Amino acid sequence: MVPSVVPLSVVPNPPSGTMGSSITLDIWGFPERVLSYVWYRISSGTLIQIAAYSVPSGMQMPADIRERVLPNGSLLIPNLTLSDMGGYVVQIVNFTSGEATMAQGYLPVYEEISRGQGDDSSNPGWAFIVIVTGVYLVLALVLILFTVMTGRGCEHNPTEVKSSTSNHGHLL
Repeated sequence: MVPSVVPLSVVPNPPSGTMGSSITLDIWGFPERVLSYVWYRISSGTLIQIAAYSVPSGMQMPADIRERVLPNGSLLIPNLTLSDMGGYVVQIVNFTSGEATMAQGYLPVYEEISRGQGDDSSNPGWAFIVIVTGVYLVLALVLILFTVMTGRGCEHNPTEVKSSTSNHGHLL
């Protein structure tokens, strides 16, 4: 029997966060002993180091930051902000071989919407429907104008009209 291979990945827990809440980026699929974890944030295509964690010593560097690397390698991010949204990469160094493996994931962060009492306008679902409907109406109007202006909406071929009108008034 061939053992199943679980791909290495970074998974937010819960799956998305709201501003002010906390979230943990869990590592899935790395069953071996680990020497260290290094977490990075992806910013404009560049990896910006957040923190490194040494498993044997149990120390995180730097220690005085908001984010915490847990002993299992997960990254805890408390008090989320919109700037926390984006890609994250973890580099895991195998204890035995010293080989580094990397995994990445995406953290969605949403602004918490306050609900008015009995006011449906604060419902984000309605806002989405209104925006999508507006976009479709604008696209339909542009398509109609384009069709009318270019004459592509006519059912007849303009060259056929020309040839048939050129025979009018002429007797055979």
